[in-house]
Amino acid sequence: MRLHHFICIIATLSQPALGGEGASEIFDTLDTNSDKMITFEEFRAGKRMQSLPVENVQKLFSRFDKNSDGTLSPSELKRRKHKARRSVLPGQKEFQQLDVDSSGDLTLEELQAFELFSQMRGQRQSRLFKRIDRDQSGAATAAEMRKVRANMMKRGQQRRLVNRLDADGDQIITTEEFESSDFIQKLPEEKKRALFQKLDRNKDGKLDASDAPRKKKRGRKDQRGK
Repeated sequence: MRLHHFICIIATLSQPALGGEGASEIFDTLDTNSDKMITFEEFRAGKRMQSLPVENVQKLFSRFDKNSDGTLSPSELKRRKHKARRSVLPGQKEFQQLDVDSSGDLTLEELQAFELFSQMRGQRQSRLFKRIDRDQSGAATAAEMRKVRANMMKRGQQRRLVNRLDADGDQIITTEEFESSDFIQKLPEEKKRALFQKLDRNKDGKLDASDAPRKKKRGRKDQRGK
């Protein structure tokens, strides 16, 4: 189980990677000598970076420094816009268009007519179709399709949120990364600690996949007495 499987608990913490400002404002703030280049020292002096360990700041700086010249240009720091990704599964309108025989469900062959789904490899298509077709009838209803589609989109949102909070990309959110988020910074110290401790289920001082809530296994019905 990955970190993004439970990060929805703190979905309200979502914020841009380096704060609420636009890319140009961020660059001007960090470029203290106005030479149109940001050195590691300038980057490290940024408000959010000051709360992170130096090794984490170095990793983040290296991720932005695409040409590895030791400085950041405006184009390198420019925040990537998250394009709304279309689902590989059809929405309601597209479902109706694919359902050429008006049966109210789609076979795998009918679903393969959907362009984004058809771009997946054959084995992935088959596995995903099995997930959708829960009753193994050989055809997927609109309700079954909606449920899986919504879950896939939710996981994508959670993954993007992790990327925003996890400054160094190591799939671990440290207390420094957690407390440096814009939303958390506004909370009183005791509430910061209480929230982090609540999420840190194994009490190891960090948030990672091991802290994800585990699904409760359904117990078998007691067959005794029958």
